[in-house]
Amino acid sequence: MVPNFQSGDYLIVDEISYRFSNPERGDVVVLKYPLDPRQRFIKRIIALPGETVQVSNGKIIISKDGKNVVLDEEKYLPNLKGTQGNISVSLGNNEYFVLGDNRDFSYDSRRWITMSGQPKPILPREDIIGRAIFRVFPISTMSYIKDPSY
Repeated sequence: MVPNFQSGDYLIVDEISYRFSNPERGDVVVLKYPLDPRQRFIKRIIALPGETVQVSNGKIIISKDGKNVVLDEEKYLPNLKGTQGNISVSLGNNEYFVLGDNRDFSYDSRRWITMSGQPKPILPREDIIGRAIFRVFPISTMSYIKDPSY
């Protein structure tokens, strides 16, 4: 999740709030990798249940009820030159689409492939462990993790 998180960062993860509320776009979540639940990833929620997300030509387009939102300025990624990939997926109930902040090298919904070679870009709700809320270590970067506004 470079540039916002580094290897070795120690985070406090809220595992309770999502029992009473739903994840929101922009939340940084810790999740079980859907193709191997023993692995843990940290990613950012980009698309929500009931939405269609399309990544193409460096842009992310999210559609719902005939309305489109283009995520072309993600202020938490100051050097982003576009999001690579070519994928379109419609999310059902309790399904999410996640991306890493290090878009050029992130193993995220754009790249998840089953053993049979089929794409599996969806994160089921039950695989979300919790929301990262506070960075504790290193001490020089101790801070609350803010949700972006879109």
